[in-house]
Amino acid sequence: MTHTVAEPDALRPRDLHCLLRTKHRRIGRRSTLRSLRRCAILAALVSQAQAGRGRGWVKATVGFVVAGALIAAVLLLLSKPERPVSPLTLHTLGTGGTGSPVLILLHGYRARGTDLVALGEEVLRRKPNLNLRIIAAQGILSKGDGRYAWYDGVQQQPEARARVSALIDELIDAGTPPERIAVGGFSQGAALAVDVGLKHRPRIFGVAVLSGGYIRGVDWTAELDGLTGMRFLVTHGRQDQVLPFEPAMEIADRLSAAGARVQWVPFDGGHDIPPHVRGELASFCAGMATSP
Repeated sequence: MTHTVAEPDALRPRDLHCLLRTKHRRIGRRSTLRSLRRCAILAALVSQAQAGRGRGWVKATVGFVVAGALIAAVLLLLSKPERPVSPLTLHTLGTGGTGSPVLILLHGYRARGTDLVALGEEVLRRKPNLNLRIIAAQGILSKGDGRYAWYDGVQQQPEARARVSALIDELIDAGTPPERIAVGGFSQGAALAVDVGLKHRPRIFGVAVLSGGYIRGVDWTAELDGLTGMRFLVTHGRQDQVLPFEPAMEIADRLSAAGARVQWVPFDGGHDIPPHVRGELASFCAGMATSP
C-alpha cells in the first residue's frame, strides 16, 4: 500500500502527531530499532515537505520530531513486549498423527516429569482404536531430585499457562483442529488445565480435572462465558487430604451453570486416580474422535 503526501503545505505538526500516534498504537509488539526507524522516516518526510521554509519552522519541526521520538521511547518502556515462550519438555505416546485427537497431560506438584506417562499408556490400552496421541508435559520449575512443579505462586502461574497454551497453538498450526485437543491434569496440573482450557482461544474440546482445585489469586469468573458445548471431566476423592473435596464440586457446578458439558465423578478415596476414573478419562478422550 502506498501512502502519498498530496501537498507539502498540508503536512503540519498536528498531522505529524497523528502519524506518530498511529505508528505507535501497538508499539509494545515492535522492536526499538523499528520504532526509531519510523521516527527517522517521519523526520525525513517533514524535512522534505517543508524544504525552503523558514529556519524557525524547521527548528520547531525538529523539536516536535524529537519530542515524538521521546514519547515513543517512553511508550516502549512502559509497554509489555511479546517475548518468545520457552518450549516444554514433552513425553509423547501413541501413534496418532496430524489431525488425530491429542490429550495433553499435566502432572501434579513436585512430581516427576514422567509421572502421568503410565496413565497415558493405560488410556491408550483402553481405547486402542482411537488413533490417539498423548503428550505428557513436564513442569517448568525444578524442585530437585528429578521432580518438577508448574508454579509456586500466582506470579509464576501465567508463565506456566503461556507455555501450555503455546503447545496447543503449535498443534493447531500443525493441522490438529482445536476440537480434537484436550488438556488434562492431576492435582496442581488439573488446576492449570482448567486455567488453560478456560482462557485459550479458540476453544478446545475440553478439560479433564483429576483431583484439582482453584488457583489461589486467580479468578475464572470472566472466562466462564461461551462454554456451551465444551466438555469437562471433573473427578475428586471425598477423603482427599491434599486438596479438599468441596471446591472441586463447586468448580463442576460453576462450569455446568455456564453451559459446559460436565461429567462429575466423585469417588470414595483420597488424592488419587483410581481405576474407574482412568476408564472415565479414556471415555472422555473417545469423545474427541466423534467430535465434528
